[in-house]
Amino acid sequence: MASENRIGNGVRGQAIVEFAAMLVMMTVILAAMLFFLGTFTNYGARLIHLVAWEPNPASYDEMSAYSRGK
Repeated sequence: MASENRIGNGVRGQAIVEFAAMLVMMTVILAAMLFFLGTFTNYGARLIHLVAWEPNPASYDEMSAYSRGK
């Protein structure tokens, strides 16, 4: 019975370590989601246009003007 309550066997701290690891992972995921939300809120149309743009000579001037914000 006495050996079950000892900290030296490494069993008691496992739940705290797992909780801390999950807390850190959830915080990182939340920060990334907030970053992407802010980015797409401010620059959503421009980012979608940049991703969907196909570089061909006819639309290069249009894309360069759009990327400069004109």
